[in-house]
Amino acid sequence: MSAYLVGIQTVVDNDALNQYVKAALPSMKAYGAKPLAVDPNTVKLEGNREPPGSRCVIIEFESRKHLLAWYDSDEYKSAMALRDGALDGYALIAEGLPTK
Repeated sequence: MSAYLVGIQTVVDNDALNQYVKAALPSMKAYGAKPLAVDPNTVKLEGNREPPGSRCVIIEFESRKHLLAWYDSDEYKSAMALRDGALDGYALIAEGLPTK
């Protein structure tokens, strides 16, 4: 079953974010990640609370196991160090619907 990394964030430092993305993309490709959406200006449709930012990222992985293997990989940990201070918000895992 597919799993999705969903990030909802505010960009704090564009230069640091660009360095992070440049470093993270090769590690994502190595684990079969498929970016589905990167939108810096999402619009809230419902809810009583404000989201932690207007930037939304959705990345598909083959499974939760693949997503976590990427997230815990040495390649991604190197990229993650560049992300500190670049974004403020959340990253979540959402599992897809069964295909049967």
